[in-house]
This record gives sequence, C-alpha cells and structure tokens, in this order.
Amino acid sequence: MSGRDLSKIVHVERMCFEGDAAWDRRDIRLFLKDKASRILICETGSQLIGFMFYRVGSDSFQLWHVAVHPDYRHQGVATELVNTLAGEMCESKMCRQRITTVVPSSDTSSLRFFDKLGFRAVSIVDGVVTSGDEEAYVMLLDPVREPMYIHRLTRYFREIALE
Repeated sequence: MSGRDLSKIVHVERMCFEGDAAWDRRDIRLFLKDKASRILICETGSQLIGFMFYRVGSDSFQLWHVAVHPDYRHQGVATELVNTLAGEMCESKMCRQRITTVVPSSDTSSLRFFDKLGFRAVSIVDGVVTSGDEEAYVMLLDPVREPMYIHRLTRYFREIALE
C-alpha cells in the first residue's frame, strides 16, 4: 500500500471515528502486517469513499472495521463492501462459510446496519471493541443460508462458470 493510499484511509478514518476508535497509520500498518489481513477499498475517481478491514480465517472472514466518507453515507457503499466480501467467499481454494464481526452494544446504527444485511447476534463479549467494559455483540452472517444472499451467490457462481 502506498503512502498516498494510507493517507487517504487515515483521512476518512478520522472523519468517521473519534478518539481511540480512529485507527492511525501505525494501527493500520500493524493490522496489515498479518498475512491474513486485507483491506477492501471503494473509490470514485481518485477519491476514497469507503473501506473495510478484514481477516481471512480458516472457515470465515472476520470483519474488523468499515468506514464510509460522511458525504457518501446512506448511498449503499458499506452494503456494497459487505456484498463484495460475501461474493468472494468461495473465490479462493478454501471456501469460507461465514462472515463475523463484533459490534459495541452502544453502536445502534451499526447493529441496525448489520441486522439489515442478515447478520445475527450469536454471543456477547465484554471489553473487546472498546477500552472499557462495554458489552459487544459477536454477529454472524451465513450467506449460504441467508435468503437475500442466495440469489447473489447463485448469480456469482453462474458468472464464474461462464468464464
């Protein structure tokens, strides 16, 4: 990742998150040092409008962080990022079965967003996402079983078969 790309990510990150919740250059570099870590970027022209950090696990993708430039919110950018990840689930040799994420209980907008996409809370953990003792929900998306994704994945597999 170039220094220019990193600067764009940090800029959007600071617009989206406050204080310790915003990742800085060091946090991003540290995250990306892990070979399983990835970043998915959404741009229009040369402007970064959104991104998502995730890790590739043995049987799942772990979604760590999603950010969308404030001028582009509520236009489907975050939804498209998650849908792109769901579409990539079986692209690699080792098919991932699900996507997981952890959302603080106080982040009601993120909880509603992930619920709308078909994620379901499967457990509660303490102090994982924030520096305090705040509860957070471990949320799971199983696109193979979620009706809204079955059509997309079927279309995706047809497109792969045509190539």
